[in-house]
Amino acid sequence: MDYKELIHRLVNELSFRVGIPDLESKEQQTIISEILSEWGNLDEKKIIMEFLTEDEPKKTAEDEKYKNTGGSGYVKASEYDKWKSNPKGDFEKFTKGPSGKYVPQVDKEQEGEKEEKEQGTVVKPGSDYAKKAKEIEDRVNGKDVDGANGTKQKQVSKLDRNGFDKKDKKYLDNPDGPTRKQIIDDLNDGNLEVLSEFQDGVSVNREKGIAGAGGALASEGESKYCGVVDADFDKWDSDNKEAISNKKNEFNRKKSADEKRTSIQLGLDSDSDEFNNYLAKREVWTQQQLQKVKSDKKSVFFIKGKKGFNGKDEPYEEWMRAAYDGGHTTKLAIKDSPIDTSKPRKTVQSTAEVDQAVQAHLEDSLENAKSSEDKKHFETQLNNFNKFKSYHDTYVVGKDSEGRTTYMGISNKKDDQIRDPQNNSTPKNRFKKLEARYGKDVAEGVTKSLQKNVKAVSEVKENTVKASSDIKINDEYVAICDTKEMKPYLQKLRDNGRFRDFVKTKGMDPDTIDTKELLTEMNTHSKELVSSGSSPSYEPYGKIAIKVGEFSGNGKFRGANKQLNFNNESIKAAEAIKQNEKNIVKDAHTSVVKDLVEADRPGGYSDSNPDADNGVHQQGYISGVLDACHIDSYIDMDSDDGMLLQMGVNGVKPSMIRNCVAERSGFKGDSSTPEGKQSLKDHLRKRCRITPGGDKITITDNGKEVELFEDTWRTAGTSQKVATKFGGSMRNCLQDKAKITS
Repeated sequence: MDYKELIHRLVNELSFRVGIPDLESKEQQTIISEILSEWGNLDEKKIIMEFLTEDEPKKTAEDEKYKNTGGSGYVKASEYDKWKSNPKGDFEKFTKGPSGKYVPQVDKEQEGEKEEKEQGTVVKPGSDYAKKAKEIEDRVNGKDVDGANGTKQKQVSKLDRNGFDKKDKKYLDNPDGPTRKQIIDDLNDGNLEVLSEFQDGVSVNREKGIAGAGGALASEGESKYCGVVDADFDKWDSDNKEAISNKKNEFNRKKSADEKRTSIQLGLDSDSDEFNNYLAKREVWTQQQLQKVKSDKKSVFFIKGKKGFNGKDEPYEEWMRAAYDGGHTTKLAIKDSPIDTSKPRKTVQSTAEVDQAVQAHLEDSLENAKSSEDKKHFETQLNNFNKFKSYHDTYVVGKDSEGRTTYMGISNKKDDQIRDPQNNSTPKNRFKKLEARYGKDVAEGVTKSLQKNVKAVSEVKENTVKASSDIKINDEYVAICDTKEMKPYLQKLRDNGRFRDFVKTKGMDPDTIDTKELLTEMNTHSKELVSSGSSPSYEPYGKIAIKVGEFSGNGKFRGANKQLNFNNESIKAAEAIKQNEKNIVKDAHTSVVKDLVEADRPGGYSDSNPDADNGVHQQGYISGVLDACHIDSYIDMDSDDGMLLQMGVNGVKPSMIRNCVAERSGFKGDSSTPEGKQSLKDHLRKRCRITPGGDKITITDNGKEVELFEDTWRTAGTSQKVATKFGGSMRNCLQDKAKITS
């Protein structure tokens, strides 16, 4: 077993399910265990889980000097008895740091303020925490801060560069490429070729299916997009002149809806010779990429499941066309930015290694700035980089007219109708953020509602598995499971390591027993696991019933399988399980929103008070939606130079987003001034409305309801998801503003 590859897959899958991995979290350790069971990696699971859950190390001499107070930190052993008799006394508290040393513990109130700050809550102006946070922000962004006796303290680098001279084994994007130190040194010397060297290695690995945070398909699409942005297409057009000419004849036809949308955004007549030529170039380039990836039988093109393209041309072609469209639009955005296109530049995919190297280079450039103009330039670049590095997928590093490093972050989405989510989270994470945001001030009823609904969405998979094991395995249920659509799910059951071992102990072969025996033994094993205190994995033990319920409610499936008895009690039971799983997240959302409205009474918005502003609790929820789409960041930007949202063919700039939320929300002020920007953010929080159980964030302008965002709570495969994206009104506005007019 290649543990390096397994760990990489495991962390990617864990990230997909929970967001940010935390291997010390007991809850996430349980999910890791489930994943490894689902994959059938039982031997590896034992080793990994033993490592993750190993006992705490033995106490050291340092440990003996301190006593644990039971969750509120440590006190010196010499003061423990005094603390025990007076826990609220003035005792210095300590916490154990990563090095094993005990350090003074941050005051709980400040700690709470810090957590609220991280979650996006407005910190009271002038508070101690607000001052400290501003100082930290200024330091990170390269600004001088006031020190003792009125002196100015120099910027402190946020990066710890320890180990930058070595290749860290945990980074798989380009393990054979330059080290972070080599990248920093070359960039500091003015050489951008080192970024080309690094990205070239990343691109090779993306073709092999070694994926970044967005998964294998998006990673391959972004890799090719970077190539398009940097390519010399004048030369490419010349080299492929004959192929383009031949392909152009194929587009003298009626255009598809997708092609018409592309022509509109490019400012071209869909029937024009110019647009036919564009489509021909795009198709020749797309087919070249397709043939290249198909030449390697171990490439991402042939990898099965969610980790690859399953050997299918069409999905790969769709990603390549999106890469081509987006790359060409981005080229235009670069021309309209401070990046000097006559000088070298490089477009790279965001990875931990290259991000750290570029940030370090910008820090060095700021520290060594020779003039006030240079200093201001690098303050801006470092500020933009730190602001957008958490969600830029790719970015351009180039030079301005003065030869100074200049950065433009890019958030990449595939869909040219701007329907892709801007953020994916889970109901559980969203609930926890809401709970953390409200803190002490939240009403007891809302806290209980949040806790109740966190539990509901956490237990939905477990309840699905339990309910599935009670389904009677009759002939009609077996018949639907024998359809071609259900075969992959039954095969996963046959391949499940824990189930295989169970069946073999009963003298049966999991590869040859018939479907009825297979399903019967699955239910028996599931019940035995539950009764022994173990947790059967959702896939396959619950997934089979879910898919039966899903297919039985699908009109196309029913039409193709008219011989099946869809009124059978077992099939109906599977439908009910599927419907229950579908409803549980919606019901939880409804419950929480109603509680938020209730907590904001009497002054806040409600059905009985429809003209009122949202109360603080509803504003907190809206803040979560705005944060997910980074709306505050886009509103606050003074220029468009630092960020681009490339959504299919649409190159959307921050000012477009600011103007669209202002126009579509009925905001009457000037959103270009600092005061106007704050007023716009306040307006959105106070006037946007949440629909209980729904997925739309709306605002009412002159009596008309306008859909600004979608915040969809749903089940998705083996998880529950919250997908946040632009609503219909915003999509229309952004597409209109992103049109190329000249």
